[in-house]
Amino acid sequence: MTPDYFTSKWFMTLFACFLPYQMLPPIFDMFIIEGWKAIFRIGVAVLKQLEPTLMKMEMTEICIYFRETVRKEMCMDRFALFLCAQNVRVNKILVTSFLTYVLV
Repeated sequence: MTPDYFTSKWFMTLFACFLPYQMLPPIFDMFIIEGWKAIFRIGVAVLKQLEPTLMKMEMTEICIYFRETVRKEMCMDRFALFLCAQNVRVNKILVTSFLTYVLV
C-alpha cells in the first residue's frame, strides 16, 4: 500500500475526514502556525499510534480500517498524539517532496 492511498485524504482535509472532531481545532492551529510541517508530523504520529493495530492486519483489512472504521475507534489521547507529533523531526525538503508525491 502506498502512502497516497490514505494520506492524500488526510492532507487535503487536514485530518477532518479521519480524526474525531474534538482533535481538529488544535491541528488547525498548528497548521496556521507551522504550515505543512505540522500536518506531516501529525500524520507520522497517527501512524506511530496505530502501528500495533496495523501490524496485526492484512492489507485488505488495513484498507477497510482506514476507509470505514478508524474514526469510530480513534480514541487516542490527543495529548499523547501531539506529544508524539512534537518529537517527529522533519525538514522542508522532506515535506515538499512528500506533498508533491501525494497531492499531485
